[in-house]
Amino acid sequence: MTLFKKSCSYFPLALFTLFAFTSFSSLAGSDSLIKVLSHSSKEADQLYAKVLIARNLIPDNMDSARMLLDQVKPIESGLDKLSRAEYNNVNGLYYWFTSEYDTSISYLMKTARLTSEPELDQLIVEACNNGGALLGKTGQPDSSFKYLSKALDIDVHRNNIKGIAKTNYDLGVFYRRAGKYRLALQYQLASINALEELQDTFRLANGYNALGSLYANVDKNEDALEAYHHALRLIQSQNMISLIPTIYNNISSIYLDHMKDIDKAKTYVLKGIRSAEAGDDVLPYLFSNMGQIYIRTKIYDSAAYCYKKAISLSKYYKLTNNLLPTYSFYGTLLSSQGKFDSAYYYYNLSLKLSEKLGIPTWNTNTYLNLASTDSARNDFKSAFLHLKRAMEIRDSLTESEIRLKFDELQIIYETQKKDAELSALNKQNKLNERIIDNQTYVMLLSFLVIILFVILIVLQRKSNQKILSQKEDIQRKNESLTQLNHTKDKFFSIISHDLRGPFNALIGLLDILGDEYDNISDAEKRQILDAVRKSSNNTYNLLVNLLDWSRAQRQKIENEPVVVDLHEAVEHVFEILRSRARKKDHQLTNEISPGIKVMCDTNILNSVLINLVNNAIKFTHQHGDIRVNAQNKEDKVFVCVTDNGIGIPEDHLDSIFHIDSDFKRPGTEEEVGTGLGLILVKEFVELMKGEITVKSKPDKGSTFCFSVPPAS
Repeated sequence: MTLFKKSCSYFPLALFTLFAFTSFSSLAGSDSLIKVLSHSSKEADQLYAKVLIARNLIPDNMDSARMLLDQVKPIESGLDKLSRAEYNNVNGLYYWFTSEYDTSISYLMKTARLTSEPELDQLIVEACNNGGALLGKTGQPDSSFKYLSKALDIDVHRNNIKGIAKTNYDLGVFYRRAGKYRLALQYQLASINALEELQDTFRLANGYNALGSLYANVDKNEDALEAYHHALRLIQSQNMISLIPTIYNNISSIYLDHMKDIDKAKTYVLKGIRSAEAGDDVLPYLFSNMGQIYIRTKIYDSAAYCYKKAISLSKYYKLTNNLLPTYSFYGTLLSSQGKFDSAYYYYNLSLKLSEKLGIPTWNTNTYLNLASTDSARNDFKSAFLHLKRAMEIRDSLTESEIRLKFDELQIIYETQKKDAELSALNKQNKLNERIIDNQTYVMLLSFLVIILFVILIVLQRKSNQKILSQKEDIQRKNESLTQLNHTKDKFFSIISHDLRGPFNALIGLLDILGDEYDNISDAEKRQILDAVRKSSNNTYNLLVNLLDWSRAQRQKIENEPVVVDLHEAVEHVFEILRSRARKKDHQLTNEISPGIKVMCDTNILNSVLINLVNNAIKFTHQHGDIRVNAQNKEDKVFVCVTDNGIGIPEDHLDSIFHIDSDFKRPGTEEEVGTGLGLILVKEFVELMKGEITVKSKPDKGSTFCFSVPPAS
């Protein structure tokens, strides 16, 4: 298990804290503080001096530090902001060293949330840096970034080079955790340059260790080893030993996972274990690496011991990123020894944890391991099911792409079919025009001989009636042709504009994934796949609307009315859309009384309601109110969907149901749309022999009402 591949590189707690700023160093000397305690008669001065002494005692004398902090607890409720901030920061450091991270964060945030003031800025920056580092360590990246950025802003304003170097270091770690390696490298190098200018050897060692882990993330193994060894030289030159176990572990991971040099990996793991102290939370990673080494050298009893040790320590330090692979590694070891029940237990632990952390590749690996174990115990039915599940997860990564290609072919087919219809109609028009010309010629000849041929006059009258009928038919067909041309233009506009963008985005993301697959991390691959999935879903929704619209245009949707309970139909639609509404904290209210029944096609009614309620959710801000009610008027039932959203401008109300409307906008949270929803609603309502109306005011909301026949 490589520490830098599954998480950010490890840094002992002591290093993070020693890396933090120490306030009021001029007052923190032991002699000065003892004089304050001995000679000052002010209780506030004595309490403050004890806080500073407690800071100096961490981490060498934790019991005495705790005793002093308990004695000065009245500071916590005092009026002096400076004393309270110092007290909270020192408590934060204390609980960090005792691995009580939640309590440490709680104290540090009390100072970090204070408004910037000159006399408080040093302590605020310390709390933001330490709290930001801990928040990132405990899996809270957004809050981590927020407080690290606040620290950087304050230090840039103060032109504090040391503080800027520290926060750049922490931001480098933040971006590396997020898989944004270019930004991480930028911040890490900025920190190193500043520290070299300051000649701060201790912090430089931390910086080069972080730089090595960053290079390891992108498989620059030689660069990573060079950075780690440079950090070691800096530490050894200053006799600073606390970082050594971490660097040894990181070097061992390079040899173990990347360079496949088991002997060197073992050498550095053993160095790390020997140099680590009992409280170092790098030990779980070292034991996990040692377990892999023993597996590869077939010393299975020792491997089992190391994995048990790694699991126990990972639980103690809450290192879930190390538990996930260690469970799986240990399960594989147990399976190879024929201990199938125990292997099953640890595989399931790994599966639950991987599902909780949302890592589908680990889900796949775990199901494959379960299938292998099932085969070894001759349970081929379970093996097949687990293998099938693994393949389903793997195949799901490409399912959206396959569905998208299918829908693309369907669109091409529909477009070619519509082109053929238009071409046939044009040919028929030309033929009709020739007929008109011929009939006109006959009519003129008839008028010339009208006196001589009375019978021909009667026949001519009939011909005129036929010609007039043909003209009307041609005019109707011309109008239909015009509408079809307009529809086709809109169809092609949507395909060329609304589909080209998502497809270009999908192709670009897939090109990156295909061309750079071996050069990007799992986190980046995950981000790319998430972006592909989101874009595929949006494009799929557009294609569905296009296909529904195409079917409606070709009268392929049949209205098959049945008796429908309107209250139950609305509840069904709410159930479908409730998760979307919950994301924006919307209140969905069904005001239709049970028992109101209408005569309509169930599928068409559901489609109309889903489109209207979905639009209400889309164009209503957080905490909105969406209501559906119904009332009888003139032998019809009118169903109304009302929201308190952003409304529709008055000058667009007349055009929103027309195909030639260019009015389209994103939702309140930038949700994309197809522009076809309301057009489909109008088509479907008219198919049910109803009509639709809208009332709306900007920033007040909208009400869409449509009519359906009541059940007799």
